[in-house]
Amino acid sequence: MYTKIKGDYDEFNTACGAPRMGKVVNFSDMQNRQKDYKQLLLELHEYLEEIEEELISRAVNIAIADKWYNWDQSVPVGTRISFDEQMLYGCGDENVSVILDLRNEVDELRKRLMPTGNQ
Repeated sequence: MYTKIKGDYDEFNTACGAPRMGKVVNFSDMQNRQKDYKQLLLELHEYLEEIEEELISRAVNIAIADKWYNWDQSVPVGTRISFDEQMLYGCGDENVSVILDLRNEVDELRKRLMPTGNQ
């Protein structure tokens, strides 16, 4: 939820005694930006890529914390391993599968937002 404000939100919040509800966006600042539509989409594209990377990282960590724990203990420190989706889906942890499904949804969203020629 976004709230349009004029002035300091904390002053308003204190005066009203209202709890903070969602993210506050000062629309007057947004109107003053010099970024164009394409630049905003490019930034969103990069952010979605970061989210995808973070989801993969968390899926690996969750798999290692449970299903792959014994295997992880046998791997020497410093060993480099590349995990792919097939390996992660195959670990047998439903939570890892759900995280990977979310990652794939984010990837599809990113592709729909950005025309192929702009990637």
